[in-house]
Amino acid sequence: MKKNTIYIIIAILLVMIVPTMVMAGSNASKISAYVDLVISKSNTYIKTDHLLEDLLVGAFSETDKYSYFQKIETFRAEQNNYINAEYVGIGVSMSAHPNGIIIISVFDYSPAAFIGLKTNDVIVSVNGELIANKSLTYIASIIKGPENTSVTLGVQRDDKPILTYVVSRQIVAMKTVKSYIIDDVGYVYISSFTNETGNEFAIALEKFKNSGINDIILDLRNNGGGTLYGCVSVARQIISDAVITKMNFKYPGYLDLRYISTEKDIDYNIVLLVNNRSASASEVVTGALKDNEAAIIIGETTFGKSVVQSSYKMLTPKAYEYYSNKYDESDMFLLNRVIAMNGVIPSDDEYLGAAKVTIGEYLTPDGHYINLIGIDPDIFIDYEGELYIDHNGLEGMLWIRKKYDIGMSSYEVYKAKIIMQQLGYQVGDMTVLYDDTMKQAVIAFQADQGLYPYGVLDYTTQDALNNILRYPYIQDDLQLKKAFEVIKSEVH
Repeated sequence: MKKNTIYIIIAILLVMIVPTMVMAGSNASKISAYVDLVISKSNTYIKTDHLLEDLLVGAFSETDKYSYFQKIETFRAEQNNYINAEYVGIGVSMSAHPNGIIIISVFDYSPAAFIGLKTNDVIVSVNGELIANKSLTYIASIIKGPENTSVTLGVQRDDKPILTYVVSRQIVAMKTVKSYIIDDVGYVYISSFTNETGNEFAIALEKFKNSGINDIILDLRNNGGGTLYGCVSVARQIISDAVITKMNFKYPGYLDLRYISTEKDIDYNIVLLVNNRSASASEVVTGALKDNEAAIIIGETTFGKSVVQSSYKMLTPKAYEYYSNKYDESDMFLLNRVIAMNGVIPSDDEYLGAAKVTIGEYLTPDGHYINLIGIDPDIFIDYEGELYIDHNGLEGMLWIRKKYDIGMSSYEVYKAKIIMQQLGYQVGDMTVLYDDTMKQAVIAFQADQGLYPYGVLDYTTQDALNNILRYPYIQDDLQLKKAFEVIKSEVH
């Protein structure tokens, strides 16, 4: 390996992990000495890119636990998840577990939902590979793959023997907001925050408004976060004329910021549900509601992750040398900006990967630091059971695979008739045929639910019917049960 390549590697590493170029200069010779020792004593060829990847992975492992290096394809997929709110995969959100990963939620209409995966399932193997002690980023990368391909998962459920699921990878639309009207209360569950979450939340609030609903239960349990844009856009719709969060940055090139709501006359009665898996963007909303006294918070102390992160694409040594010479800039962050300002778009082959770096910390409106601390609820209720929203495998639950209108026949129509008949709607003959009587019943149900009453048994209407089947399980979900008690009494 040429010595100048070694110095390029060192330069790339230092400009990403050392705060100032003064420090970079004082450490470069030391790092060079260590790298030279390894290279000079090794009788095997070491690929430059592989060495740099290892250096970066190791460097970020010594920072905070939220910073890491990832390959460019993984970075692009992650960005698309949050910005476009869709990706190719199986449709689950997951968290680390000693035996692999644990499923936090299963997205509606996803391959995972159709095949029967459930919240709290632990995935212990992927395509026969045991994944205990593997990184979450690595596990996600091997579960995802090209559209219409399959992945085989070994799943531990409770104390049962390992189950095997073969799941087809498909385009998954990340609908992050579910909303229902239950006992004249608007219930909203947000599973994560993408750039589309604010728009989805606005639709839910409009539905409640059309039905005269002012009492809202906002459920952020098991919500691990997402984009700042998404959570701030939600907070601005329920907090009137107030600070939402404050951003303090470590790097002198960033200005500290305040995000505020300028809306006037927002008047909702809100109960917020959180637990120890409510993190990051969820805690932005929680802190904003708590400090502005805009909600009663029920549940458990939140996770305690308040770091501000940004992703920086990292050029390969060859591309770094080319562009830094061309634009006379050695700082990787500034070099990426110069490249973009010149209208140049490097190819993926010119990027080694991307670094997700902690660049600061956000505070609650009153200036509280919550990192590694969390936010305490007003009413503490410890509950480790299934959440109300998790009851997706109930007998009679609609599969939500297609829409139904007059003249169509399906066993799904028959199941919908059973649910609606139990609710007191006149559905006509109990057959698989979607006739005019069923259409009129659906119109009445949609109107009662604050939905557009046009008589088509669409996805949203089927989801609302499924929610009826979940209704008895409110009593089992102790946190949600308390939320209904509070919203019915204390907020009035």
